[in-house]
Amino acid sequence: MFAFESAARFESIYRRAVQSLSEFEHPRISEITSAIENAYKAERQKMASEILSPFPMAENLATFELRGRARLGDAIFNSLFGQIQAIDTKVELLIFGFSEHDAPHIFRTSTAGEIQSCDALGIGAIGTGQHVALDFLNGTDDLWKSSDIGLITYRLCEAKFTAEGADGVGPETVFASFGPEGVATSLHDKGLKVARSIWRRRRQAPVPDRVLRVLRKGVSFDPEHGITAFNAFKAAYEKAAAETASVREALDGMTLSEHQMQRLHEIASTLVGYSEQILKGVIDWDESSRKPPGLHEALASFIATGRQLVDFQREVETGNSQS
Repeated sequence: MFAFESAARFESIYRRAVQSLSEFEHPRISEITSAIENAYKAERQKMASEILSPFPMAENLATFELRGRARLGDAIFNSLFGQIQAIDTKVELLIFGFSEHDAPHIFRTSTAGEIQSCDALGIGAIGTGQHVALDFLNGTDDLWKSSDIGLITYRLCEAKFTAEGADGVGPETVFASFGPEGVATSLHDKGLKVARSIWRRRRQAPVPDRVLRVLRKGVSFDPEHGITAFNAFKAAYEKAAAETASVREALDGMTLSEHQMQRLHEIASTLVGYSEQILKGVIDWDESSRKPPGLHEALASFIATGRQLVDFQREVETGNSQS
């Protein structure tokens, strides 16, 4: 596979590499990578010669590097040297195939002809959309866990479709698979259209209200309904409930008369009623991102009833101390 800005540059590099490999019946990986590196090197030298062509006294790159400064002067030499250093073929290659024992390999080139193996990850991409495609594939968990060729094919199609948002990546798509001994298959247009149709529907599907509610609550600064107000309310209730539980625990260790037991039961029942109302309201608030009406009033009543429980505790303690 290839990505380039100049078809002539690509064809030149391709021809050089193929010519170098023509002497091998079954080239090894090292021979393939060497041929590609040499092809890029030769193309870069050709590009350097094109830069130097207006200056016959430079003759070629080797002469320029050796005698260019003396012949051309510092200013011209430094300008030309900077242009040569910045040479960019703007040609990327993605090479894949099988070595001995049908072992698969994949590697890519930079525009300078540097070889990078992609064997460890098992995927590779080139061109302006490569980062989008690779980020998508790396974030797709089921791709790495599945051996289903259908799912793998769909995920790869998704990565290509997603990368079409990058400059220079068009909608035209060709999907082919290659196996040992030159076996190859290609996905027909109907299959690609089905995959793209599903991908589009999934992208355009409305976000579930439940998800939107969670997101709204998580970032809202609404002083009445937002996450800050929600957390503050929960903290206030939990504090009041903890204080009430502490008083109840203390009362459980005291001796109470029948009248006092009845009074305690009335206060406790009232607290339970308000607590159930508050807990239900908190759940509704959490799910809807809207504070239910009457919730703060229920908390105020819970706290007021808690104070009644504290007053009752004091009365019991005072009565017990006097007796």
